[in-house]
Amino acid sequence: MLRSTCLSSLIHLPAGRPRAAQSAVDAALTRSPRTPKSEAGRLLCRTARVFALTGRGHLDRARADAEELRAESIGRGERWARTYTDYQVAVIALLQDQAAAASTHARSMLRGKRSIGDRYGLALGLDLLAAALAAEGAVEQAAAAPAAAEILRSSVGQPERGTPDARHVQARYRTRGSRSAGPGTPRGTDGPVRRHRIGRGASRPPGAGERGQLTRADP
Repeated sequence: MLRSTCLSSLIHLPAGRPRAAQSAVDAALTRSPRTPKSEAGRLLCRTARVFALTGRGHLDRARADAEELRAESIGRGERWARTYTDYQVAVIALLQDQAAAASTHARSMLRGKRSIGDRYGLALGLDLLAAALAAEGAVEQAAAAPAAAEILRSSVGQPERGTPDARHVQARYRTRGSRSAGPGTPRGTDGPVRRHRIGRGASRPPGAGERGQLTRADP
């Protein structure tokens, strides 16, 4: 039930229904007893809940939950959830205009995704790092990341750019970076991008693979 509930939240989140996503995972977590066998499913639902809280605009609460989940994942040696808590903390930091924190967590996500060979996750992390670098004023470095992300997305046949919240901040800082850079900014794959080589696998986070737009219609 926990896994299927998490999957159902992937329908609600990109469609702008974060409240419905949170209600579903909260109910599943409440009804499901904590057992060793249920821990993996609970981890999925708790990760989805962080995305839902962000979508509802409860940024401080989402960040606190994400950081708690990240610490727990580190303690267990669990890498999948940790990478997506880094992802979401980076998104929240950008929404809160905390560029340095966003950059730190985007880089941490990239290290984690590289370690598990997740190409699509690397693409998401590079897009997020580009936004964080643009927010920090590192326009030339920011310009390099999207090209590498496109190569990674093409390699797994997955064109989407993550959750609505992530796409929102990426678009905001991509526009800001483009205005600052001017027409002569290089678009290669130099700088910080070169370190994150392509892995073999691909996994999708809550909200990935959909084309919904950021909305606050469902608080």
